[in-house]
Amino acid sequence: PVTCEAGGRLYSLSVADTVCPSGWHLPKKEEFEILLTTVGGIDKASNELRSISGWTNDYSGSDAYGFSAVPTGGALVESNHGSFFSYSGYNAYFFSSDGYVFSINLWNGILLDNRRGWPVYDPNEALLPVRCLKDAE
Repeated sequence: PVTCEAGGRLYSLSVADTVCPSGWHLPKKEEFEILLTTVGGIDKASNELRSISGWTNDYSGSDAYGFSAVPTGGALVESNHGSFFSYSGYNAYFFSSDGYVFSINLWNGILLDNRRGWPVYDPNEALLPVRCLKDAE
């Protein structure tokens, strides 16, 4: 309940694309790339998109664009190990509609990946927040 209140619900990749309300959609990788360009590129994006509070060791961002990425981390669901939460306070993750994960973290800045090796492992085994984007009118 605390994580949900602070940063929203966590969804599996198979469910993530179904949770946006009518008139909104889960962004594609390309739309996250446009966001990165808009905020001045990948080198500036981490600071510009992070919320002004909630990050470990007070590494809060400027939230210059009102994106307010909250470091809720995510949950990993593994059949052999059960489920566990990870990287709360350090990472903000968001699924894209095409299976990529947009990650804002304190160590690597920005990642946009669909391969094993991002901090919460395989996107198909993760539960992550989503950020819905308003459809163009």
